[in-house]
Amino acid sequence: METQIRSSGPQHVVVTPTKSAGIQILLVFFLGPLGLFYSTIKGALIMLFGVPILFTVFAVAIGAGAMASGGGGAGTLLALGSSIFLMLATWWIGSFVWGVMAVNSFNRKLTQPG
Repeated sequence: METQIRSSGPQHVVVTPTKSAGIQILLVFFLGPLGLFYSTIKGALIMLFGVPILFTVFAVAIGAGAMASGGGGAGTLLALGSSIFLMLATWWIGSFVWGVMAVNSFNRKLTQPG
């Protein structure tokens, strides 16, 4: 029994470098959600446009609630300011988490056989 190997031409190998979680962390640290473009375009767009719209709605609701309850002055400003600070901190930390998860997912897909 004879085995024949047929070749349909030269085979090409595409080499794609992995992405670094460390670089992702540095980019998000210095650029915020803009740094997500290194690992995920969809995630960057959501964090750049979707989250600020959501936070604006929440801030308006908090301010309207404080004003409706007869508030005003320093107490309302303190509540609104602390809410905005917490929202920004959550946004920044969420960008770190999303970026590292996207890098790990990219690298996992790249190294899986098949």
